[in-house]
Amino acid sequence: MINLIGCYVNPYQKQQQKLAEQLGVKISDYPYPVSFPESYFVSVLQPGMTPDEVHKVIQGYEKVLNCGNASEIYYYFSMSDDNALRFEVFYGIDKFKFEDLQGEDTNSRTIRTVGCTEGLVNKPS
Repeated sequence: MINLIGCYVNPYQKQQQKLAEQLGVKISDYPYPVSFPESYFVSVLQPGMTPDEVHKVIQGYEKVLNCGNASEIYYYFSMSDDNALRFEVFYGIDKFKFEDLQGEDTNSRTIRTVGCTEGLVNKPS
């Protein structure tokens, strides 16, 4: 009998490597390689960036949801809520600038998509 307790197989590994090559980076240069590209974007995005600046940095996603101009949910490696590596980008409502990026554990889906629509946020007029 084979003991697989404590063994984690990364289902995204090949896709992550391909994306890293497209972005011109090495996965090993960023913490938590299992969560790549989230770890890469956390290191590149800076508070105060405009949505346009954020959109130039975040590339290679399968789908993005706009959640009322306050946040965006990015899907990597699948369009399915259950199978994608997902993270959420938050914008400040008052100044409409990047504030934070938060991911989720693939075993515990904490990002809620209720009320979100497909597409990028648009700066309010």
